[in-house]
Amino acid sequence: MNKFTPAKPAGARSVDEITGSRRLRRMRKADWSRRLVQENRLTVDDLIWPIFVVEGKGVR
Repeated sequence: MNKFTPAKPAGARSVDEITGSRRLRRMRKADWSRRLVQENRLTVDDLIWPIFVVEGKGVR
């Protein structure tokens, strides 16, 4: 056994033993649920500059 491959726990079964050769269906058939779990990208344009309010006149 490779030192990087963890040992299989006793009684553990592989995915093929559980599902056979068939592929499980996706739970995200509807467009709204696919959009809900899609990856998002954050760009510089999405960020805002913080504004701090300081008491007094002419204070910077």
